[in-house]
Amino acid sequence: MKVVKIILKRSDGCLLALQKTERKDFMSEKWELPGGKVQNEELEEAATREILDETGLKVAEITRLVDIVIREKIKIDCSIFYATIKAPKVELSGEHQNYKWVDSEEYRELELHRDAAYSIPIVENLDYYMRVGQ
Repeated sequence: MKVVKIILKRSDGCLLALQKTERKDFMSEKWELPGGKVQNEELEEAATREILDETGLKVAEITRLVDIVIREKIKIDCSIFYATIKAPKVELSGEHQNYKWVDSEEYRELELHRDAAYSIPIVENLDYYMRVGQ
């Protein structure tokens, strides 16, 4: 399965974390970055679509940072992007019940679902990934 996740930053340096709605699975009420499955589109288009669908935010600029392969029950190919946004007014979709703008330390302390925890090193080392991604 191919997915995208996006680190969205405001001008003050805080990033957007989303809390999943209550469900009957391991992701219920857990936190994550915006993102989702790639359909029949380019990765950048999927990332831009997921941001708009999940948060109502329009991307000003987007950069692909890193690709990660996660093997658990199924193989997940995840591309992580960095994006800046035009205006920080969040309008959540039904997938999420809450959001927070947090710094990297606060992000690490959130109760992330297991498929979101792989993003911690990228969030904590964002400056490095921004340099090598250019």
